[in-house]
Amino acid sequence: MIMKKLYVIAGPTACGKTAVAVELAKQIKGEVVSADSMLVYQGMDIGTAKPTTEEKQNIPHHLINIITPDKTFSAAEYQRRAVKAVNEIYERGKLPVLTGGTGFYINAVLYGNDFLDELADMDLSHNKISSNNLQYIIEKTIQYKGIIVSEDLRDNGKRMLLNLGHTFAHALEATAGFENISHGEAVAWGIMQACALGLELGITPTDRAGKIKTLLVSSGFDYSKSNPVSSTAKFLEVIESDKKKRQNKITFIVPDTQSAKTVVLDDMNILEKIIKGGISF
Repeated sequence: MIMKKLYVIAGPTACGKTAVAVELAKQIKGEVVSADSMLVYQGMDIGTAKPTTEEKQNIPHHLINIITPDKTFSAAEYQRRAVKAVNEIYERGKLPVLTGGTGFYINAVLYGNDFLDELADMDLSHNKISSNNLQYIIEKTIQYKGIIVSEDLRDNGKRMLLNLGHTFAHALEATAGFENISHGEAVAWGIMQACALGLELGITPTDRAGKIKTLLVSSGFDYSKSNPVSSTAKFLEVIESDKKKRQNKITFIVPDTQSAKTVVLDDMNILEKIIKGGISF
């Protein structure tokens, strides 16, 4: 999401956006950032109104001719490159002019993408994720964690949002045995159970739970295996002793519409239902 001044010129192909953008850029000491899903491709000049050297009039243009037509280029990749270009323009002391006719490209720059949608555009399967995507995921998650920690320096509760799935995961590890399940598998299963709990409580939207499930599966998580909880009673006993329990109530983190939220649960019957039901969404 861009918080500084940014000019936007939008409209259909061949309506004169380039001429207006170039003239504006001259007046404000700006540079043009293309927001057109066809102009990113090299060699696709016919029917795309790709600006010529003469039409650019020595005004720098970005995100044009950056990829060959045989390569996949997602909205998430566009957003990453466009935001980088915009920030570099600011660093040069100039102003960006975002110009194009691809609405979801423009929205991605102005308002940002849902991180789940960004992840969905990537190949997260084992040994296939690219180094660039892996670096981006690490940087993004560190950024999110930094924001949350900075807003909760005294650990008054907001940091708990970083523990999505962990309450379930810790109980599963203790129940199944640490030697029988990896921490990653336990957390993935815990996140699925957190979604199930959120659905049961009417907090987690069905489509969001579905997105999370799809991402976990694409990353290699096999939810079709039998329920890893061998003893529901033992599992609930471990949950009961969780460090986040206060006054006989346990705090869970469940996904909501945009992020996640804390839920204080004192009805263990709901939890038993979730555990016995397995992954049913």
